Amino acid sequence: MPKKYIEVVGEGSYQEFPEKVVLDVELSVRAAKEESAGEENRQLANTLVNELLGSGLTQEEIYFGGRESVVPWWKRKKAGQETRTKITIISSRRELVYKATEQINRYIESKRITVEISERQPVYEAHESVDFEALEAALKNAREKAGHLAQLASCVLGEVLEIEEWKRNTRSSGSYGDPDWWGDSGAMMGAAGSAGFDDEPASYLKGNNRTVYVKLRVRYEIKPAVSYKSIFNRGR
Repeated sequence: MPKKYIEVVGEGSYQEFPEKVVLDVELSVRAAKEESAGEENRQLANTLVNELLGSGLTQEEIYFGGRESVVPWWKRKKAGQETRTKITIISSRRELVYKATEQINRYIESKRITVEISERQPVYEAHESVDFEALEAALKNAREKAGHLAQLASCVLGEVLEIEEWKRNTRSSGSYGDPDWWGDSGAMMGAAGSAGFDDEPASYLKGNNRTVYVKLRVRYEIKPAVSYKSIFNRGR
């Protein structure tokens, strides 16, 4: 005979902190001649990389993101093209990255050259113990829910029959590159900040944390609070 059961979803959460920032630097050169745009772009990219290395960043923190040459459709009948190169910076030294990229435009003199800097989603990490603590909290939450429902149904909980972890969801930090478009059903967002920074630049502050939600689907066996046999034996 199949066991009767009750199934609930337990919830837990933990915080991840931004371990590394990820910035894309896109160089764009427009020129009347195709070869001129490409050559000028390569020289500019080399200059940029040398500037970043000179600021204190290392080769392990600077990556080549590719190059492309385009001719906008409305300019196809005209000579020339636009060449773009992307340089990506991935580093845990957040303050140094911002200071280095702030200096990029100082050697750009031509209107044909543009530099765009955009921040992508940071690389998040969490302390080792918080994952297991969140799972433990989710299982405890599931048992509390199941116990309450079983009591309302005049039953008691038996053994755990099945546990399944659902896909983890996150609430974004709201930082550049990690926008918090949707929020999450009223949950509060925890953001770590540096206390007592007075008038120091914003780059001295810690980055916003993001919340990771853990959910467990748990199936418990349920039994009547009073067995049928004991009911029939009351008068004996």
